[in-house]
Amino acid sequence: MCLGSYQASVLTPPEVVVVPGAEAFVANNHFVPGFNARLNARISGVSKNFNDWFLSGIGKIEEPILRSALGYQTLQLDSKDESIMEKLGGYQNAETRLSQIFHLITLQPNGGKGALLIEDGKGGQIGNIFYVRDMDDVRRVVFVSWCRGGWLIAAVPACSSRQSLHRGHRVFSRYNPAIQ
Repeated sequence: MCLGSYQASVLTPPEVVVVPGAEAFVANNHFVPGFNARLNARISGVSKNFNDWFLSGIGKIEEPILRSALGYQTLQLDSKDESIMEKLGGYQNAETRLSQIFHLITLQPNGGKGALLIEDGKGGQIGNIFYVRDMDDVRRVVFVSWCRGGWLIAAVPACSSRQSLHRGHRVFSRYNPAIQ
């Protein structure tokens, strides 16, 4: 586990979004660049890492999930994954699923207001951070950002010692009011 030192002011208090349950989720059928009217999603692109870790071959397939709540908080300080995950109660509480990410994307197919941030309030691009296990059950950080008229999906290793996530990004996790 990659938990580091605790910083109480890393994240703002959580807001909550409810995500409906989902049948088995096949990532290859959803994270496809372009506009998919049937799914109400606009994907501008996926990074090579995201493609390699979640979409290659048959792609990641997630088991059905029940209705759930995600908490989302804004980073108050530039922070590393270790600090963020500790504040969220460890990786198990921080972990989300691709089906939940995709549902949030469908709620904002043209950007606009919603749980996912599209800009930093100053016209700059901003990211939404999710912790997800890839096809090989390896922990990854998935970034979702509004770019070129659609959602850009990227992934990097979780707990990279070089990686600092920037103030203003929004972090999504399982909502657990006892930890918040």
